Amino acid sequence: RIDLAASDPIVEYQNIAYSLHFYTVYHQQWLRDRASSALQSGIPIFVTEWGSIGYSLIDPETNKWMDWCFANKVIHCNWAVNDREEEWSIVIPGASTTGGWDDNELTEAGK
Repeated sequence: RIDLAASDPIVEYQNIAYSLHFYTVYHQQWLRDRASSALQSGIPIFVTEWGSIGYSLIDPETNKWMDWCFANKVIHCNWAVNDREEEWSIVIPGASTTGGWDDNELTEAGK
């Protein structure tokens, strides 16, 4: 829990960041509140894994999380940058392996 880590931060070492994972269908405002509190206490956060089953209309929590990351200058990594046929994947099967995807190569989770 990021809030517990913030209440007892590592002080013996320099260059420490704290990891946060979220999945938009499970982790919503309550986790953003904990993370905001942790940031206010002065610890750096890196979202090392997050996932969404869709963007905007299908999963409005994704917009809220992306807005939160942007507002708080928190770097984040989506965990399903792949073309598997699953709801978490951000590109369709057979999409380019070199990136630069067009909208027609993105799944709902990737838009």
